[in-house]
Amino acid sequence: MTVRVLMVDDDSVHLELSEHFLNRQSPDFEIISVETGEEAIKLLEVDSLDAVVCDIDLAKDTMSGLDILEHIRNSGDDVPVIIFTGKSREEFAIQALNLGADYYILKSSTNIEGLYAELSYYILTAVEKRNTKIALRESESKLRQSQKRLAEAQRIAHSGSWVWNIEEDREIWSDEIYRIFGLAPQEFSATYEAFLDSVHPEDRELVKNSVDAAIHKKEQYKIDHRIIRPDGTIRFVHEEGEVTYSDDGKPVQMMGTVQDITERVRVETQLRDERDKAQRYLDLSGTMILALDTEFNITMINRKGCEMLDCNGNEVTGKNWVESFVPERFHADVYGHLTKLLQREYKEGPCCNFTIITRSGEEKIIQCQDTAICDKQGNVTTILCSAQLRATALTEIVQDDTLLIRSTQDRENWWKDAFERSPVAIGIFDSEGLLIDANKAAVELLGVKERENLLGLSLFKDSRLPEKVLENLKKGEVSRFRYKWDFTFVKERSILDTSRTDIVYMDVVLSSLEESKGEMMGYVLYATDYTERQKTENAIKENEEMFRTIFEESPICIELFDSDGLLVGANKKCLEVFGISGREDIIGFDVFADPNTPEYVKDEVREGNTAVYDSRFDFSKVKIHNMYETSKSGIKHLNSVFSPLKYGEGDDLQGFIIHVQDNTDKYLAEQALMESHESYKELYNHALIGLFRVRISDGRILECNDQFANSFGYENRQVLIDGSSFFNDFLQGTDAWNRLKGTIKAHERLVTESVVITKDSKQLWMRFALRIWPDKGYIEGVMADITQEKYAIEMLRKQKEELSDFAHSMNHDLKNILHNMQGFLELVEDENDFSHLKRIQSLIKETVELLDHSVALADAGLTVEKNLVEVDLDRLVRLIAESTVPELIEYVQDPLPVVRADEMKIIQVFRNLLDNAVKHGQPSKIEVKYEERNGTFCIMIRNDGKEIPEAIRSKLFFKGFTTSRSGQGFGLTIAKRIVEAHNWKIQFASARMTTFELIIPRQTTT
Repeated sequence: MTVRVLMVDDDSVHLELSEHFLNRQSPDFEIISVETGEEAIKLLEVDSLDAVVCDIDLAKDTMSGLDILEHIRNSGDDVPVIIFTGKSREEFAIQALNLGADYYILKSSTNIEGLYAELSYYILTAVEKRNTKIALRESESKLRQSQKRLAEAQRIAHSGSWVWNIEEDREIWSDEIYRIFGLAPQEFSATYEAFLDSVHPEDRELVKNSVDAAIHKKEQYKIDHRIIRPDGTIRFVHEEGEVTYSDDGKPVQMMGTVQDITERVRVETQLRDERDKAQRYLDLSGTMILALDTEFNITMINRKGCEMLDCNGNEVTGKNWVESFVPERFHADVYGHLTKLLQREYKEGPCCNFTIITRSGEEKIIQCQDTAICDKQGNVTTILCSAQLRATALTEIVQDDTLLIRSTQDRENWWKDAFERSPVAIGIFDSEGLLIDANKAAVELLGVKERENLLGLSLFKDSRLPEKVLENLKKGEVSRFRYKWDFTFVKERSILDTSRTDIVYMDVVLSSLEESKGEMMGYVLYATDYTERQKTENAIKENEEMFRTIFEESPICIELFDSDGLLVGANKKCLEVFGISGREDIIGFDVFADPNTPEYVKDEVREGNTAVYDSRFDFSKVKIHNMYETSKSGIKHLNSVFSPLKYGEGDDLQGFIIHVQDNTDKYLAEQALMESHESYKELYNHALIGLFRVRISDGRILECNDQFANSFGYENRQVLIDGSSFFNDFLQGTDAWNRLKGTIKAHERLVTESVVITKDSKQLWMRFALRIWPDKGYIEGVMADITQEKYAIEMLRKQKEELSDFAHSMNHDLKNILHNMQGFLELVEDENDFSHLKRIQSLIKETVELLDHSVALADAGLTVEKNLVEVDLDRLVRLIAESTVPELIEYVQDPLPVVRADEMKIIQVFRNLLDNAVKHGQPSKIEVKYEERNGTFCIMIRNDGKEIPEAIRSKLFFKGFTTSRSGQGFGLTIAKRIVEAHNWKIQFASARMTTFELIIPRQTTT
């Protein structure tokens, strides 16, 4: 299989050797060689390649090997990339691997054959890994699709699958099981014991026994049980499983499914509860209630009905009502009555008297009311009968009782309507204290949906009646009392299924009901809701207590006076401020006789006006006038507010209240502050650092000291605080002020460094310590000039960076040459071909040139001699031209100025520029021109030779750049470094006539 490898290196000799040695390692390699990053990127976009081997330094190109690697990974290409370089610095290796390089291999100048064997191995390994990943991704994609479909099916069915490795005690659950159990995969330890921990404690024994029976007795594993989720929620699940055995009968694995049946259990439980609840309500009734199907068979009967028939429920249910419990002589009448109900001649039958026969043969007369119940189509499905016992013999019935029945029914309906419409909640209890009826007001008061929800409520067990009320009931006396009903307590003990959770206050009247013979029939309770009234009373009490507490615990003095100015009340703070031991010592104090209260204030108070004033309270006056006993002496500074109290008819003055605040500490502090202000002002104005305050909204300078103003080139602070100077005008860039404000708003305090612009457009580095005061609307700051510090740090950084780059560049370049030399030596030995020695000689010459130019580059440095001398550029450049420019080339030079410079290094600059023009431009004429430009002096070196192509103009000053196959590309780099060390500038200026410009600041000339 062909492996297509792209080799990227700017050393053509190295590319030649690489292709030669890799083909010796494997004939499957197809090597494609390029020398620039652009060529590599184009090939990767249009061609299919198996691997890329790339050097880091590509001197002819602005794109490095790391740039190529980053481009490949950012484009989403996963082609293997191997960095093959002479750079041994750890940070390069880390950067390459972080960018996504597969391997990082160092070039070696020894054992070239072994080096390329290693490179070949890593190329083939990387390609194989990539092919494996591609195949694995395709396989994983298909598996994920299958798993996704299974998980979706399980989610819809609320059913999941599990596998338990019995030997290793390790379980695997599907996603749906985790959802059912309310767990995340990382929360489950995947063991049988961990599964049992999720099972409800009451069901664990059942689950254990069922699992053991399935494993050891090979019984079917099919159970329902409960689980508890981490949040405490209980769920019901249905499990089925099968056990797998080894050839020797040993259980090895158990597989099964889990289905969430919580909703099904909930519905079944609800239906069962509703059925039981309905039966309980029916059993509480004192009337026979039974249901018949369309064949007149009994489908349901309550307890009272069983008592009347002298049977239990099982003996009655399923039997025919007429055939089993109606005497034969009445069959025709009863069948006729029931048939009319079936045929819907009337939906509710008339109130009828029937004779029934009990199990013992006794006949009883019942008064029966029947109702037909229909389905949605209008067909009768059930006949509901309710009956009361009238007598035990027909002779006891008055045959013509129609009028009596009607009268009784009218009275009964009237009482029922009055009972139902009463705004007072009414409850009727039987002799055992169980509620048998309640009106609409009671249903609403107790917050239940239906009246039936109240039936069976116990007056004695559920109501917690006061002992006095219970004693009155025993005596047959009526009790009236106030009662608190807490619905939270009711819900917690499942007394009622109520929607209310609050507390209700009731006015209750409770009395007993007696028959004419004096026997207890039951009880009737009347309840009126007075909750809102109770809440109002409670609120009034709370407010009174709150105001009493506010008055007593207030941190300021409060005094109450009657309309004559006599003190009637004072709080604790008042006693403390005025040094009074007890309230009785000050009650009756006359404020109008107080010598510390100004007369104008007393006049305002007498007229019923509010008066506010600050006073100097002198305790000696209190003692001299014997106003009251006080432990205080000296002077206090008080703030007092006199407020009139007016209420009643005509808003007459009833008195007044005085609020007094002790401001003595505040007054003394203000005095001390005023005294320190002058000394602070002196310190502020003579500080050696800049101090300032600026407005947040627009940066206007509100305050600053002289040092701040001097830093920006102003004589004194008054110039800047005149209202027209803004801090943001000194910052670099229009958005600098907004960025600075945003940062300090986020942090409140900030220390930062920034470039500022002075009055004369000079740029300085300043360190700022700032604090924002949003409530005051300004920013305060301290400013120090760190320009010299910044310059020194930058110089040190550049020197360190330059030294590091120089050393590693030399290491890389020498390793490349030695690597190539070793390769040719091994070829001489392996192939006995001495023609390769010429290539080695060429490489030795290249090494010598590299070392010479490297020394020159190192000498160029970032710094020049401290003691610069005056250099006559006109004389110096002419001497250099005489030894550099051939006679065949016309040389023209303008008079040049005298400058202060390092003469030896300036000679290198002009020699390199002229030498470069001769060798590469091949001109017929070279000119050195001079002119003044924008406060600087400009020297232009021009030639009319070959134009420099536009594609390489931006690379002219790069270290190592050259258009010559034999050059090292250091000349212009050396020139640029020397020029910049003098704080001069050099630049390529013109393409029509090749021109390099040397820009010299005016102050360096003489």
